[in-house]
Amino acid sequence: MKKAILALFVGYISMIAIVSNAYARTVNLCDWQLDGNIAVNSDYVLLTNAAGKSLKLTNNNQVFIDNQPIDVSEALKPLVAEYHQRLRITVPAIVDIALDGLEIGLTVVTDIFSSIAGTPPPASLAAAMENIRTDIATHLSRNQQTVQLNGSTTQMLNSSIDQAVDDLKPSFIASVTGAVLMNLGQSMASGDGDLEERLDGFASRMENLSEELETKIRAKTAKLEVQAQALCVQMTALQATEMNLQAAMPALTSFAVVQREPKPNSI
Repeated sequence: MKKAILALFVGYISMIAIVSNAYARTVNLCDWQLDGNIAVNSDYVLLTNAAGKSLKLTNNNQVFIDNQPIDVSEALKPLVAEYHQRLRITVPAIVDIALDGLEIGLTVVTDIFSSIAGTPPPASLAAAMENIRTDIATHLSRNQQTVQLNGSTTQMLNSSIDQAVDDLKPSFIASVTGAVLMNLGQSMASGDGDLEERLDGFASRMENLSEELETKIRAKTAKLEVQAQALCVQMTALQATEMNLQAAMPALTSFAVVQREPKPNSI
């Protein structure tokens, strides 16, 4: 009996761990992050710094600070164009990876609950997941016209996701616990075999389900991991281009959006 109950809880804990693991695969942007508010549309890239000043880079290599044109020599236009193009590629890539990773994590939560309970998540859990989407949407968004990133990529891809997991866990644990207990009760009342055999069978199903879901997560995140590696290269190249442009155009130094990612203090 003790063995069966232990196996049951091992399977249950595995389910909960999967939720955190789904988010733990959030991409690592090497040593760099983007800071500030950045909007990318078909006509221009707009950067807004902490002081509220704006820098606009247009498709024809024009530069505006607070809507005032800045003279760009012919010699510097290729560098302006390179910076503009790197931002145009990198910002949407960050937003896509962050939003896709978020949806993978929330889909896993739904899959776990539905697999255990045989029903969609209850209203409380669905509301908790929607709150996460709403919170993330205040930092980044994408539509047919504009890709928007507000804040920092560390905040986007780490802090907000970590907080999302913490916020979601109580609702998830409460919901999935109820489903587990209900299914356990059904297994115990089924009358097929003795109680320990029924507990063993339920625990086995939990463990198998955990493995199946883990496999699904790996498949879904494989593409994101490849994209993350490419994004790391893009961020490094963007940082170098930004430094070169600011050295050539000191007026742009207050719009340094590529920053070294802060590292936790080592003990």
